Amino acid sequence: MKKQMELIKEIDITLVLGILILVIGTFIGTYLINLSNRRSNTKRINALEENFFAQTKKLSMQSKEIETISGNILEISKDIAGIAGESSVTLKQNQTISDEVLSISHGLKVTIDQLSSVSSSIQNLNRVNNNILNLIREENKEKGELKLKVKHAKSYSFVIGGNLFQVSRVELVKGYTVILPIFQLRIPLVLRIEGTNLFVSSTIKNINNEITIEIIENKWSLNRNHGFSVNYDESGIEILNEHGLVSFQLNVKNNILSIAMIHYTEDHVYIVPGGKGGVNIDSRPEDGILTEEMKNKASLTKRIFVHHGDFYIGKRLENPM
Repeated sequence: MKKQMELIKEIDITLVLGILILVIGTFIGTYLINLSNRRSNTKRINALEENFFAQTKKLSMQSKEIETISGNILEISKDIAGIAGESSVTLKQNQTISDEVLSISHGLKVTIDQLSSVSSSIQNLNRVNNNILNLIREENKEKGELKLKVKHAKSYSFVIGGNLFQVSRVELVKGYTVILPIFQLRIPLVLRIEGTNLFVSSTIKNINNEITIEIIENKWSLNRNHGFSVNYDESGIEILNEHGLVSFQLNVKNNILSIAMIHYTEDHVYIVPGGKGGVNIDSRPEDGILTEEMKNKASLTKRIFVHHGDFYIGKRLENPM
């Protein structure tokens, strides 16, 4: 029994020791395993720490770069803000300028419209003026007033039909009826002087006894049915007949009055040329037509005025023809 008890004790001790060894072994094994795991974890942790520090360093560097970039962005933002401010001012200025331009444009449009209206009115006025001018031109060809001038003198010389004679101022102040020398023929031409003004009165007729032009104290009126052209200035007057021949011409130069004309009486035709030619007298044709010989004699009187164009009144020929 005692052996059994001892055997049981040995078994118990052995079992306890075995269990203890197992427990200690298990503990040690667990510890070693945990230690191993801890070391492994430590390495991993160290690796993670190193990676963390590396990433942190990288992030720190990136942070600095970001800070630099942020600073640059801030500066750029300031510049942009400045530019935006300037742009805002410029936009306001541009808007102001735009408004002024629009206002000016509107003003110009109004002005252009007004100018257009004025231009239209001027064109209409020009048309009216042109019409009036044309009427005046035509009227000037049909009637007008002479403004003949002479110098103050005691006597005046007359050249008519190649004859030269003197007429006193006293006679001219009273009114002098011109007489053809030699023939002692009074012609329908009265001259009068008042101061330095020379006044003419005459009635010029054609071969058919029809009035070509009538002059009363320098106021003349041309019969367009029988007279074809008249021109004059302060020194003379010239009338052409239907043949283009000088039917009457008075020219004043240095107080010398030169007279040329074609004068008709009941029986004769007097051709009084200008210059030195003598008076030609022919029988009046029964058919009322000038003969070629008469025309040739009358053509010796040279024209001294222009008789063509729109503005020929008052113009003289440079070379009388």
